[in-house]
Amino acid sequence: MSDEYTLEQEIILLQQDYALLNETLADLHHALQSGANLGVQQQVTHIEAELVDVKRQLEQLKKNTLSVALEMQSTTLATLYHVPELPPHVIVQARIFNELKAKLVTKPSLAEITEGQKKPLLLQASTGMGKSVMASILAHDLAIRRTFIHGIFWIKAGRKPNLLAYQTELAQRLTGKIFYFANTQMGNQQLRQICQDKACLIILDDVWDVRDVLAFNNLGTYCQLFVTTCDNTLLGFIKNFTQNVQGHVLEVLSKEQAHEFWCHQLDHTQPINPKDMQDIFYACHHVPLALKMVANLFNSSQSIDHNQLIRKLKNPNNKFPGTHPQSLMQALHLILASLGEREEYYLALAVFTNYTHIPQKTIVLLWHYLYAITEEEAVSFIKELAQKDLLHWHRDNEQGDHVSLHAFQHDYLCVEADLEKLHSHLLTAYRRYCYHGWAHGPNDGYFFQNLCHHLLQAGWEKELKSLLLDFDWLQQKLSVTTIFDLIADYDLLNDIDLTLVKQGLQKALPVLIRDKTQLAMQLLEYLWQENSPDIQMLLNQAQEEVPDWVAPIS
Repeated sequence: MSDEYTLEQEIILLQQDYALLNETLADLHHALQSGANLGVQQQVTHIEAELVDVKRQLEQLKKNTLSVALEMQSTTLATLYHVPELPPHVIVQARIFNELKAKLVTKPSLAEITEGQKKPLLLQASTGMGKSVMASILAHDLAIRRTFIHGIFWIKAGRKPNLLAYQTELAQRLTGKIFYFANTQMGNQQLRQICQDKACLIILDDVWDVRDVLAFNNLGTYCQLFVTTCDNTLLGFIKNFTQNVQGHVLEVLSKEQAHEFWCHQLDHTQPINPKDMQDIFYACHHVPLALKMVANLFNSSQSIDHNQLIRKLKNPNNKFPGTHPQSLMQALHLILASLGEREEYYLALAVFTNYTHIPQKTIVLLWHYLYAITEEEAVSFIKELAQKDLLHWHRDNEQGDHVSLHAFQHDYLCVEADLEKLHSHLLTAYRRYCYHGWAHGPNDGYFFQNLCHHLLQAGWEKELKSLLLDFDWLQQKLSVTTIFDLIADYDLLNDIDLTLVKQGLQKALPVLIRDKTQLAMQLLEYLWQENSPDIQMLLNQAQEEVPDWVAPIS
């Protein structure tokens, strides 16, 4: 290429050459199929070699363009996507912060460029130690925001993440286009293409499964994957797939740090002698979140028996799930007891399986049904719970306000609550708004996504099967979610009719990904030969949408 062209112009010209070579190659392949001579085969070989060379030049130019952009990044700050706001006061553990920051802002080495990605970073510590806070501090750091100019993306994984939804949102944020991925492998491949000329930081928070990491691994030379987890075995599993991952451990607070953190959490000065204070720190094992929750107990009462509190924190008779620090579970137990009768409101949150994203509207609906409280009272209590660190409240102008729980909080709730009854209560609360059947329920960001799960958990299996054979439900769910969400529901029950419908939907995937309005036609095309009375009733509903459809002649 001539030196008079800019990098962008060179890329455009090479892309045009690449397209022209592909067209020529297609014509030559057609000629070969028509019986062309050896000379045509030689041309094919020559053009294929040219295509490889042009592709190599394109990739190098894109990297050069990105390098220039990175050199000019001093005034460009990355947009933060879903990154949590920083709490009013944090204790920054300087050593680990500086170590992680240095690795994030350092340009990729030659070895990393050859491997196609910067080394993934993993931050591990037990629940409540402040991994997410550390990740958030790093995301807000100006030097790091100048490094990842195409965006810093926060993905709250949890135990049951919707990886396809997260991959889809990331692809759309980076390109402005709509994507549909059949599986996470396809999503990862597409993200690799998108991110090869991007510099972005992807933070996977609260990871429990190595598959969550693989869905976002190896996206690009200038892309960085940052993982937080409380699972001390995850690093070993990741190394089976990505040898160059670097693990870091967040240490407990020192005595001085615990004292500073404690003092900043108290709303008022309450007399407490140094020994009692140290006993509290010891009982909390210097876990920041446990200290914060105990401080909230002090804030809610002007007179607390310190010795009694310490005894309760150390109470060996309380049995909690062993996945999390016992001091954290004890602190949660104590602060819930301080809520009185309203503890039941909080326990009801156990019904929501995806504890990382619970729409506020759905909580209000459930509490109104169970406890006859108004929307204003419910929202006020949600904010009170957030102030006590019993949940996180998120303002979201796009999808509606929602809350999230820590994993340890959800685990505690699942042990303490009567889950089967709660699932039935939630279904009954929703049924009051479904005068003409489930298909006419509210599009609140939760109902259509999770109704089938709650039917199964409540033991309403007969109604679940009926729902999955109701065309009106299928059509409505497909319109507000994706074909993959719809197909996933058919794995909930082991039933021959549902298996046949699932197979039909899978065959219709290529069409329904592009055009959801073709559902009726596709079901008729793939299921018309089935003799099952239930499936025929489904098809009768579908044919009302396409009355002119006629079954093919066998």
